[in-house]
Amino acid sequence: MAMNILVVEDERNLGRSMVKFLTREDHEVTLAEDGEHGWNLVQRIDPQLVILDCRLPRLTGMELFQRIRKLNPEVCVVMMTAYGTIEAAVEAMKLGAFDFLEKPIDMDRLTLIVGRAEEHLRLKQEVTYLRERDRATFFWDSSAMAQVIERLDQLAQFNSHVTLPTVLLVGETGSGKTVVARRLAEQSGRRDKPFVEVNCLTLPPTLIEAELFGYEKGAFTDARGSKIGLFEAADRGTLFLDEIGDLPLTLQGKLLTAIDNKLIRRIGSIRDRRVDVWVIAATNRNLEVAVKEGIFRADLYFRISGLTLRLPALRERGEDIVLLADHFLGYFSKQYGKPKPELTQEAKTALLSYPWPGNIRELSHAMEHAVLLSAQQILGPQDLPMVYTAALSDHVAAPTASGDAAHEQWNLYEVERQLIERALRHTHGNLSQTAKLLGITRDILRYRIEKYGISHLRSAER
Repeated sequence: MAMNILVVEDERNLGRSMVKFLTREDHEVTLAEDGEHGWNLVQRIDPQLVILDCRLPRLTGMELFQRIRKLNPEVCVVMMTAYGTIEAAVEAMKLGAFDFLEKPIDMDRLTLIVGRAEEHLRLKQEVTYLRERDRATFFWDSSAMAQVIERLDQLAQFNSHVTLPTVLLVGETGSGKTVVARRLAEQSGRRDKPFVEVNCLTLPPTLIEAELFGYEKGAFTDARGSKIGLFEAADRGTLFLDEIGDLPLTLQGKLLTAIDNKLIRRIGSIRDRRVDVWVIAATNRNLEVAVKEGIFRADLYFRISGLTLRLPALRERGEDIVLLADHFLGYFSKQYGKPKPELTQEAKTALLSYPWPGNIRELSHAMEHAVLLSAQQILGPQDLPMVYTAALSDHVAAPTASGDAAHEQWNLYEVERQLIERALRHTHGNLSQTAKLLGITRDILRYRIEKYGISHLRSAER
């Protein structure tokens, strides 16, 4: 998702370089060159992400951060630090800053942090879904969710002074593990403390240890200063370790020590640091099998699996599928300023018969596509590309060698080609926006444009 970003930096060359870099990533970026200017822009443009220097003229970075938090606590704020301002950044993290960057700015790390902010905001939207819809009829209205609801209610009774048990969330990709983790944190006594999440699968193995535990200046070649890790950032709050089953075996012992003893040690340090962190872990892997295969430590598995919540797959939730689909249609219609379409009975039947391998995430994308790409107020199966394509795969024969037109019209490749053409027309040929709309990368989109010979749209690429 493209974000509205404000950069507050008094070093003009650095500020302009960051604006240029982030604009190339399809974000809408505005630059302020002092604290007062930044504050005026915050009130006027309502940014989703603010990247600001700790040392600013007319209004310090910490003062601006506190004003932003008071005005809108949902804004992600990233502090930039130079020599002598690291403590201010740490204090800002404890007060709710999203992350911090050290100067000179590493653009790879900037990309990583902005990507995490995008995911954070997307997940915030998912939590908003849950709050906007009545609990009994939206997310939790099925017998398949009964055990999850019961466990959530039990854990909600704990307060922040109780040593909370590590929770393991198990379920297929897209089944809502992150949403449940956030709900657990929001129902606990730590609701006002940091909620820090990390996806163990998306971080390069060489960076995971530094991200989790931090490092000291000089610990390795590029360590120009000290950096706190996510355990320290989550102190007194919650740390959500998503896809823990993909954590490298070499780091699992260090993670076990951190969970058991509440102690972490930064890379390059000789001193242990005490942290009070509630750990929630999640995985789509079968960890018992991983233990037998020797790729996951048995002692870590036993430590984190004492309280395990299994989230049912979407296909196991019956009429929840239709309720969720209706919710997403309403949400995306409001977001894109379009009238909310209604599902025909045939469309509802198609939704219920589709296996949803991507679960809630896939359903959300399917409804977003339906809202954006359909010109009708009544949605039938043909307006649900993912469901319709699967149905064609099961029931329609491939085209004959002679190129029978009747078969060719309904072939899966033709459906995909038409979907890409419709998406390109909707975005006026912008490849970045089209790729995001379809949930694929630009490279895959270009490949399929070549594959299907969509030559008359190629000239629109920007």
